[in-house]
Amino acid sequence: MCRNTEGSYQCLCRKGFQLHVDQRQCVDIDECKIDSGGCSHSCNNTEGGFICLCPPHQALARDQRTCINITSCGVNNGGCEQRCSDRLAGGFECSCRAGYKLSGDGRTCDDVDECADFTRGGCQQTCQNVLGSYNCSCYKGFSVRSDDHTKCQPVCNPPCQNYGVCVAPDTCDCPAGYPGPGCSAMCSPPCAHGGTCMRHNMCACPPGWTASGCQTAVCKLPCANGGRCVAPDTCQCPLGYSGQQCLTPLCSPPCLNGGKCIDVNKCVCPSGWFGARCQIEPVRCEKPCLNGGRCSGYNMCRCPAGFLGPQCEAVVTEPCVPPCQHGGNCKPFNKCECAAGTAGHRCEKLTCPIVTTKLSTARAVRQGVRESYVERCGPLGAQLCTKYRINQVRVYVQAYVVGYKIQCPTNSRQ
Repeated sequence: MCRNTEGSYQCLCRKGFQLHVDQRQCVDIDECKIDSGGCSHSCNNTEGGFICLCPPHQALARDQRTCINITSCGVNNGGCEQRCSDRLAGGFECSCRAGYKLSGDGRTCDDVDECADFTRGGCQQTCQNVLGSYNCSCYKGFSVRSDDHTKCQPVCNPPCQNYGVCVAPDTCDCPAGYPGPGCSAMCSPPCAHGGTCMRHNMCACPPGWTASGCQTAVCKLPCANGGRCVAPDTCQCPLGYSGQQCLTPLCSPPCLNGGKCIDVNKCVCPSGWFGARCQIEPVRCEKPCLNGGRCSGYNMCRCPAGFLGPQCEAVVTEPCVPPCQHGGNCKPFNKCECAAGTAGHRCEKLTCPIVTTKLSTARAVRQGVRESYVERCGPLGAQLCTKYRINQVRVYVQAYVVGYKIQCPTNSRQ
């Protein structure tokens, strides 16, 4: 141990040791050299201490230094190492536990080597002595029996199955029908599809498989039309059939226009349709063709020039040449439909309806009449046609403004 001091340090030793002359190492103190360590009889020095010893039939007192006579087992177990027994006539006797024997001093016990004699402790193969007992062990390929630790039994890997008996290391005595390793069954060919070989060439098959090697699939519903069961409840159908049981015929190419395949490459067509795949349509129009159209197929009309649509009901409208004016609409056959207030072949004339508005009741001087037309678009997109009548003669008449109004086209600008 090291203790710090002012400006230095000091080495210290534990009890039973003293500091060496180098002032750093600790050496053992032999207490037995000084007055025999205080022992009444013998002293035995130990590392860091000492032990007092007593002669036979004596034991250390409580001070662990003085030896006193022993007259019974009540004092320090009679000085016996293991067992002490009091005699009825007085005195005591030492004895040892199983696996030990009493030594010559009559108090201590020595180990008995059970493996030393020819019996080897009763071990069948090898014997290993330990303090107070012994252990039996076995050679390689053997193990100690669980019911008798002195006996050995052979070990087989893999273990013997199917009532086979391990008679030597990795050697099984197998019953008939189980010649495989560890008395396992052997099937040739091996069991397929997860089957288990139970005996010689006998397989336990999983659900859906059968036969000696589990190679045959089972279909609960039989395959029809020459189909073959290739997996549990799975049919492999011949050309021309499909479905779980190969009951559904196939038509290639398929039936068209609602036709139904009733046999291999045989279609039944709906009413009016015919052909090998119902591909030929009937000449029938459920709604009559209009405007001179002619029925040319199933609900198909062939329309004359100028008409179109499923029943030729729509008239083909082409741009009018020259175009309609003042918002007129082009109609079939190069005709214009004029807006209100217009007229003419191309709606080029203004026929504004007269709207008379009273302006005043003052006298006016009639000097003459001058009329003019002005066209313009109002704020709401209405084209205004206004006719002005100006009084130029001073007469007692009321002044009027006569107005004309037509509808402007949507794309007209003011």
